[in-house]
Amino acid sequence: MSFRRTSEVFLFALGGAFGCNAYPTLRPVPVDCTADAAYDIQYIYTFDTVASTNFYGSGDHLDADVSTAPVIQPLTDGPRCGSTNALLLHTDHNDDWGSLFGIYSFGPRPESAYQGLSFWARSPGNTSKAFTVLLDDTNTENLAQPAMCSLDAGTPPSPVDGGSAVCKNYCMPDGGTGGASYAINTLTGQPIGGVTTNAPPPDACGNSYYVVAQVTSGWQFYTFPFTAFRQLAEPNRVPNANFPDTESTPGTHLLTSALMGLTFRMPPEADMNLWLSHLGFYRPKVGGGGDGAVDAPKDVTGQ
Repeated sequence: MSFRRTSEVFLFALGGAFGCNAYPTLRPVPVDCTADAAYDIQYIYTFDTVASTNFYGSGDHLDADVSTAPVIQPLTDGPRCGSTNALLLHTDHNDDWGSLFGIYSFGPRPESAYQGLSFWARSPGNTSKAFTVLLDDTNTENLAQPAMCSLDAGTPPSPVDGGSAVCKNYCMPDGGTGGASYAINTLTGQPIGGVTTNAPPPDACGNSYYVVAQVTSGWQFYTFPFTAFRQLAEPNRVPNANFPDTESTPGTHLLTSALMGLTFRMPPEADMNLWLSHLGFYRPKVGGGGDGAVDAPKDVTGQ
C-alpha cells in the first residue's frame, strides 16, 4: 500500500550563485493544517493545555540521567496549526528491551464506530524516527488481574468488568510450556527469532496487536487503520479455542468494541524526542476522501 503524506518534509534550495556551496540547504515546508479535515475524530487527548495526563513511561535504564516521564510542553519553535503545546515522549540510553509509554485507565473503550487510530507527530533532528504502536483488547489484557496471577493453566480466565472470560496473567512469562519467543524489529515489523525460551499458553495475556510507525522531523498527520494491527504468531494468537470472540471491525481480529490499552514502544538504543498532538480515533467524513494523512501499511508483518 502506498504512503500518502501531508506534505513533503523537506525541499532542497540551492544556496549561493552558480553553485558556490557544495551542498544544498534544507528548509522545512509549512505544515498542511487541512490534513485531518476529512475525518471525524474522537480525541483521547489533544494536549492543548499544559496539564497532567494519564500517560506513564518506563525504560530499562535506571540511571539518573535517563528520563521517561511523558510531559506536555509548549512548542518553542512556534504553534502547529494553532496548537501551542504537545506531548513529548523522550527516550535514550535504554539498551535492553527499550522503553514504552502508555495510558492509565484506558479501557474498556468501544471504538467500533471508528476506522482506526490517528495523531499528529514529529521527531525532529538527527534522531530515531521509528517505533511500534500497540493496542490491546480483552483477549490480550486483563485489568481484573493486574497484581495477581495464576500458576494453574487449567483454571478459567478471570472475568473483567462483569463480562465474559478473558486472558490470564501468568506468574511466570513462560506459563510453563516450551516454545520460541519473538521480538519485533521496529523498523521492519518482522519477528526476530533465534532465542529459545518458553512460549505463552493459548490463554495467556499479551501478544498485543501492533503496527510499525515511522515519522519525520516535521509535523504530519498519521492514520493507522485497525486492519493494519497484527499479532505475532504465538500460541495465544487470536482466534483460538480460548479466545473465539473476534467480532467487531471486519478485516481484523482486534476487538475494537473492547479496547483495553494503547502503548507506544521504542526499541533499544533509540534516541528519540517524539512529539504527539491530537491523539484519537478517526473515521472519514461522508464524502471526505481523507487524502491528507500518512497511512500505515495494511499488513506490516508481510503475512
